[in-house]
Amino acid sequence: MHFKNGFQEKKIKTNTLNYILDRSKYKNKKIDFFNIDVEGNELNVLKSLNFEKYQPSLICVEIHNHGETYKHNKVHFQKTPINQFLIKKMYKVVWSHKFSYIYKLTTN
Repeated sequence: MHFKNGFQEKKIKTNTLNYILDRSKYKNKKIDFFNIDVEGNELNVLKSLNFEKYQPSLICVEIHNHGETYKHNKVHFQKTPINQFLIKKMYKVVWSHKFSYIYKLTTN
C-alpha cells in the first residue's frame, strides 16, 4: 500500500457479530440472507456468529487470495479457510462470480 502522507495506526474497540445481534431487534431470529464484505476479515466475522442461534439459510461471502476463481482452480478454492469453515457448518456453494460466493445451508 502507498499512502501519500503516510498513515496512523489507531486501536479501536470492536464487538463480535453475536454481541451486535444480541442487542438488536434481530436477537434470536434466524437469518435468511447474510452478506459479508469486510475487506479480508470475513473468516473472523463468521467465527463470531452463533450458527446454532442465527442459522443463516444463505451466506454471501467474498473470498480473495486463493489464486484463480472457483471455476478455474476448484481444488485450491476448496482448501481456503472460509470454505473449510462453512463446509464444517453444513454449507455448500450454490453460486459464485469472481470473488463472491453464495453458500446454502444443506440441513435445517
